[in-house]
Amino acid sequence: DVNLFNGNKEKLEGDADIGIISSGLSINGPLIKDKMSFSIAARRTYADLLTKPAQKFLNRNEAQNNTTGLWYYDVFAKVHYQINERHQLKLSLYNGGDELQFNTELELNDILQTKEQTGADLRWRNSLAGLQWHAVLNPSLFMKVQSAYSGYEMNFSDAYIYDQIGARQENEISYSTGLEEWRNSIDFDLYGGGTNHLLFGMGYVHYGFRPFEQSYHFENRLSVSDTSFSIAGINSTELYAYLEDNIYTAKGVLSGGVRLASFKSEGKRFFSIQPRLFLTRNLNKQAQIRLSLTDMAQFLHLLPNNNLGLPIDIWLPVVQGTEPLRSFQFSSALKLKFEKWGGGLSVFAKNYRNLIEHRSGSNFLLEGEDWRNGIQTGTGSSAGIESQLIYNAQSFSLRASYTYCRSTRVFTGINEGGTYFSKYDRPHSINLFVEIPLSENSRLSWSFSYASGNPVTIPSSRYIARIGGRDVVVEEILEINNYRLPATHHLDVAYHKSRQFEKFSSELTIGIYNLYNQLNPFMVYIGLDQNVEPVLKLRSYLPMMPMLKYRISF
Repeated sequence: DVNLFNGNKEKLEGDADIGIISSGLSINGPLIKDKMSFSIAARRTYADLLTKPAQKFLNRNEAQNNTTGLWYYDVFAKVHYQINERHQLKLSLYNGGDELQFNTELELNDILQTKEQTGADLRWRNSLAGLQWHAVLNPSLFMKVQSAYSGYEMNFSDAYIYDQIGARQENEISYSTGLEEWRNSIDFDLYGGGTNHLLFGMGYVHYGFRPFEQSYHFENRLSVSDTSFSIAGINSTELYAYLEDNIYTAKGVLSGGVRLASFKSEGKRFFSIQPRLFLTRNLNKQAQIRLSLTDMAQFLHLLPNNNLGLPIDIWLPVVQGTEPLRSFQFSSALKLKFEKWGGGLSVFAKNYRNLIEHRSGSNFLLEGEDWRNGIQTGTGSSAGIESQLIYNAQSFSLRASYTYCRSTRVFTGINEGGTYFSKYDRPHSINLFVEIPLSENSRLSWSFSYASGNPVTIPSSRYIARIGGRDVVVEEILEINNYRLPATHHLDVAYHKSRQFEKFSSELTIGIYNLYNQLNPFMVYIGLDQNVEPVLKLRSYLPMMPMLKYRISF
């Protein structure tokens, strides 16, 4: 349960940190003493200012120069008004964004003086505004009424220039997609005698989809072509109600619930019933088992883009001719906790129905406004095992986790109807964190993470075709998810020293991110090698970087 900090209603408090990669500031305090408080926090990274010079230096003797810049920002604000002992108001605001920029330059000393350049920019933006009223109706019944807006937007642009004596080609493509949501809800918590907790409520959601806009520019010495496509915006609404009961005993907790939902889009209405059951059982003071069964429905489809690993996924509503996504999940877990160590082992399996994918070999936008002809439905499954180990002692502490999971899909018209791995399939995931106390106020930490690469689709050919009086880029795809990106991994080390002063405390962090300079790929593109032959190239991010941060709290 994660909530924004309400703020201190008696005195002003603050926290500030400055570093060579990011800086942040948070302030909270009273607006009306003992009644109303505020809380504001902001962060901004500027890792791109360091990584670009570092990458240029590392590539100074190479024919190809790669530079990547990654940064993000976010701003939180909250006002909390304690009207009286039974009523309170909360106003929350958020705005944040991430941006990833990458450029490559290849210059060969061949007879034709071949040059290759790429440049891309990927941006995400999110915003949120919400108002909540919390009320204590009686000592056992609590109510929360809220109204909120949230917005999401993604923009991606990518340019490729190929230049030789007597030949030049330039391609530039851009995408954008977005989703807005207006949500109103009322929720109740009813407690009965310490052994029962009943939750129930209802809500209304209005969605505004801006599925897809694309523009394409192609230019060579003989012709210039500019093309743009878009999918018209779609408005949809959802009504829902839910009921959940939690029964507490000396041996554990039994929870059961159901959610009823109605979704309307383009004149058609869809319904769903979603039951769920949870069991937590204490075997003894050190061991606990958990079991859950969940039948879920979702009226929003996430259409994945498998091509070359581009992170351009599109949110689409259920409309005439499609069905809601359904899934059934089973999970079980064993939790252990002893004096110095603890851990757990979990097993889960999930089956999907009515998943959607691009039709194999088709360009999603060639169908014009009738985007339904560019997709098809299928089934999928995922299953895996998760393990965790926690050890705490005076000399060191350890947290380790390992997950093995597979995610597969089956679509009649894709990969000849056979089972294939989805773009989310990353079999192995390892995370290690070790902390060693050096003194009462200093410590050394090590962290390591590893994840298998995910599948992407490499087209067999690409060409310009005249379709409907327009020049369109066509990619022929024989199989989707036919290539797997290399695994990603990195090791970080940091030294932390804290001090307590009369009016404030401080912490100094010095370390190195990505200690052995692993260039982790996140997407691929088709370019040229030093023999001017087509080759698959990887785009990577965040090389070895120093960490230096100083933080004060008052």
